[in-house]
Amino acid sequence: MQRPQACQLGSFSRSKTALNMTTLALFLLTLSGQISPPPTVTTGDQPGGQEAIRSGEKAIQGFRIPPGFKVELFAAEPHLTNPVAFTIDEKNRFYVVETNRLHQGVLDIRGYMKWLNDDLACKSVANRVELLKKIGGDKFPNYEKETERVRMIVDDNGDGRADRSWVFAEGFNKAEDGLAAGLLVRGKKAWLTCIPNLWLLQDTESKGIATQKTSLHKGFGVHIAFIGHDLHGITMGPDGRLYFSIGDRGTQTVPPSPNIQLPHTGAVFRCEPDGSNLEVFCTGLRNPQELAFDALGNLFTVDNNSDGGDQARVAHLVPGGDSGWRFGYQFIEKPNPRGPWNSEGIWKPRFPGQPAYIIPPLINLSSGPSGLAFYPGTGFPVQFRDHFFLCDFRGSPGNSGIWSFSFEPDGAGYKLKNPNQFLWSVLATDLEFSPDGSLYVSDWVDGWNKPGKGRIYKISPLGEKSLSVKDLLAQGFYRYPINDLLGFLKNPDLRVRREAQFVLAAKGKNAVPALMELAQSKADLLPRVHALWALEQIGRKDPGLSPNLLPLLQDDDPEIRAQTAKVLGEIRQESARGHLAPLLKDPQLRVRSLTALALAKLPAPENSLPLLQCLEANQNQDVYIRHGCVMALAAIPGEGHLVTLKDNPSPAIRLGAVLALRRKSSPGLSLFLNDTDPLIVEESARAIHDLGITQALPALAKLPQGSQNFSPNLWRRVLAANYRIGGAEAANHLARLAANRQLPESVRIESLQYLEIWSAGSGPDPVTGLWNPRPGQPAEESAKALEAVLPQVLSSGGNTGKKAAVTASLLKIRSIIPALHATLDNAKETERTRLEALKGLETLADAELPAKLPQLLKDTSGKIRAEALRIKTKATPQFLWETWDSTWNSGSVVEKQALIQLLGEFKTPAAKVKLDLFLKQWTEGKLSDELKVEVWEAASKQNIPLKSKGIGEPNPDRPGIFSFALIGGDADKGKDLFHHKTEISCLRCHKIQGLGGDVGPELGKLGAQQNRPYILEALVNPNKQIAKGFAPVLFSLSNGKTVLGILRAETAKEVILMTHEGKLLTIAKVDIEERKQGLSAMPADLHKLLSPRELRDLVEYLSSLK
Repeated sequence: MQRPQACQLGSFSRSKTALNMTTLALFLLTLSGQISPPPTVTTGDQPGGQEAIRSGEKAIQGFRIPPGFKVELFAAEPHLTNPVAFTIDEKNRFYVVETNRLHQGVLDIRGYMKWLNDDLACKSVANRVELLKKIGGDKFPNYEKETERVRMIVDDNGDGRADRSWVFAEGFNKAEDGLAAGLLVRGKKAWLTCIPNLWLLQDTESKGIATQKTSLHKGFGVHIAFIGHDLHGITMGPDGRLYFSIGDRGTQTVPPSPNIQLPHTGAVFRCEPDGSNLEVFCTGLRNPQELAFDALGNLFTVDNNSDGGDQARVAHLVPGGDSGWRFGYQFIEKPNPRGPWNSEGIWKPRFPGQPAYIIPPLINLSSGPSGLAFYPGTGFPVQFRDHFFLCDFRGSPGNSGIWSFSFEPDGAGYKLKNPNQFLWSVLATDLEFSPDGSLYVSDWVDGWNKPGKGRIYKISPLGEKSLSVKDLLAQGFYRYPINDLLGFLKNPDLRVRREAQFVLAAKGKNAVPALMELAQSKADLLPRVHALWALEQIGRKDPGLSPNLLPLLQDDDPEIRAQTAKVLGEIRQESARGHLAPLLKDPQLRVRSLTALALAKLPAPENSLPLLQCLEANQNQDVYIRHGCVMALAAIPGEGHLVTLKDNPSPAIRLGAVLALRRKSSPGLSLFLNDTDPLIVEESARAIHDLGITQALPALAKLPQGSQNFSPNLWRRVLAANYRIGGAEAANHLARLAANRQLPESVRIESLQYLEIWSAGSGPDPVTGLWNPRPGQPAEESAKALEAVLPQVLSSGGNTGKKAAVTASLLKIRSIIPALHATLDNAKETERTRLEALKGLETLADAELPAKLPQLLKDTSGKIRAEALRIKTKATPQFLWETWDSTWNSGSVVEKQALIQLLGEFKTPAAKVKLDLFLKQWTEGKLSDELKVEVWEAASKQNIPLKSKGIGEPNPDRPGIFSFALIGGDADKGKDLFHHKTEISCLRCHKIQGLGGDVGPELGKLGAQQNRPYILEALVNPNKQIAKGFAPVLFSLSNGKTVLGILRAETAKEVILMTHEGKLLTIAKVDIEERKQGLSAMPADLHKLLSPRELRDLVEYLSSLK
């Protein structure tokens, strides 16, 4: 690796005297051993450095700063750009992870949706690389041009400003590489998470650069998926192990790593610092950006939402926990958007009837959770003790910032309290507490894409702070004797306690007697807990050194009992098994929960009875106790002890058995499908279908129709099981379900949908969205099955009857023809229903339809007339020219659109002449806006380049080109786009009728508030006019002051801002010298993800919201 080039901002060393002082400071620091000899120092101003400082400092004026705190700029470009994450070492040196591969080497599947099925089918990193080769073609080498980078930043003279920066590590630029997103530094070692590797970077020569780069594990990032769903969140746990997370890009490790197959979900892993003993800690996460432990070793994260009306979630992570998310849910649109994630409320805090296999979130909080940190205990006011701090990244600084919150016990788990916006109006990506007790935050500055900028700010209380912790951490702890180290376990700072603990653990058997004495003492809780953790570290490394911890299971402090149980499980102390079982009846629920998890690591048949008794006592009230018992039951070898529980009188025990069998993917789950408790039946069905337990699918498919008290969630899996199995019997069962009027309408309609697609092969599973190909089945099976019950289904009327008519026509069931004619002739039916009937008659090639077309061409419905015109012209092409003039002169817009669309279907000179005429009218400004999309599409079909006719490509800077989308769209189709099109994910930021995110404005009455040109411009050029209340604006005033706030209103003479204090401020425009507006959080290239027709339909829908 080449020697790094350093950056230095001239403002910190402008004069010769300043340079000499800096040199002297560097010399003294080097002599003291605090900082290793730096790389070659570059002196002098860097281009843009001064402006970056001024801009960064000015931005502080717009921050909403908590009372009693101050914010100072620590670093700006060129010291850092595009900061994703950062960490601070024990000597207060900063390591920043910079991304350069965002959209330049790392793709987002939303921009390549035609390859979605290929991405869903990927099972390994190698599969993904092969897909990238297909997508990239000749441009594939471009995927390897940019590299992710780790940059080191130092403050040499201790003035609180960055003096130098240089590249610590780079070369992460293979096509397989993702975004680097997590970093942990300890001494000369750094661990970097960058798909597909967990890297160990080592500065072996004390030069401030990584001279060794070793992959500890590989295989992370199976899918292209959404950008940013990467490997991240790396931290060191209280047990001395590395913990890190992967988003739903999935995992399939490769040798020599243990074989871990989790290709379709996010997860948290842990391993020793050298990479050994890699294991899965928990699963079912979507994109947990960062992990943080509290003072008692509890692990938390905040997981991102899916842009489908769900919300981000604060999650308490426990061993073996499943949070419920699966990669395929992201792409399920109809009939059940996001699949079980939404329909079964998996993302919501616990409620009755929620899936029992998950660990539900504690609360829904934030919109774009990223960095997460736990306050270590020194530096901030006392009210922040035991608080977490969370970055909320929403694409725009005005809507983004840092939350603070804490937890309090709630049964065996926790509940959130005191959520507050701590610091706001900064586009925060990560945050970290420094050795001096200050909180630092990295600022992306603006937008979603690479800004080419970056800032780090320091947040600290007003007044001076003690440097005792800073000095302790900088000096290290290995020089201290055991008694001194034990004293450090009483320090109020978690980092001091942890480092002392790690050193004690490293001393091995020499430290065991003193640690045991402290653990058994009546000292304060935290020192005793750290002593236990140190003993665990020693015992994991050498079980022969484990002392007798069993007496601590009877300690008066319930937390000591709980932690002791946990430690005994982690060190696999077999002799503890019989002593742990009584704690399953402990009066403290947390003790029961951690004891059950400990028994999961010490499996034995004799554990079964006390675990079942614990489940019975719990009565499904506490999810953590249930989860621990399930883990322990599932760990016991075999299945007999679980299957026999199907006749147990306790629903709590039977449900526990089902959940344990789920963990074994056992066919024995089919025995619980006849349970008297609907929730147990549903949980069994959920496991059988979603895990693909093939041997149990037939039993699920045959569930009796008489069970009307089943939920749609269960029936959905019964239907899918029949579809998966195939054959005439399964088709008949689906048809009978469609005819059953006692079932919910949604179930009956979905039954018809499966019959409709019976003969088509499918890739993604219809319930989970995961790749699970099914070959097509004979069409006559579904047609015969539906025809047998068609009269009953049609007679039920409603949406089921309408769907049956459509399905029957598509299956070529000719007996439906009379019903279709009746529907078409019924003027009271909706336009859509009549139109579907007409299309059905055409599909069936009805002999009577041609005779009816003249009548339909005069119908009161423009859409019926247009469809009749299309059918007639298709059969008799000359009719197009015969009817052109009369239809054009007197027809509706829909009919004129149909005429132009037909021009694209006929490759004749006459059609091209007509198209040329329309294109000429367009360039002359004479073509009606509502006809432009049809002209565009017809010209495309005729291979007529629009540029050759003087019509430019859509350009946000030339909004007139987008006039084709102003009017003439289909509001129903626009609604479908808004709610379901993955590429644009409108619900990520906007609410309509209470559904959606809160990053952007509520749109429920947009059509009444804004005209069509405004709505169109907001879609194609969102930065032109940001909605009031969401536009961060910085004003420089004639009196020398600067003001930043959210624009609330504006007139010809004044603007009204909401300042960071939450006050409204009116500013006369004559007093404004300069105005700088931040970028909108709405993606600037959204229009590129929509066809012209889709853009028009979306405008039509948004305009209809009144």
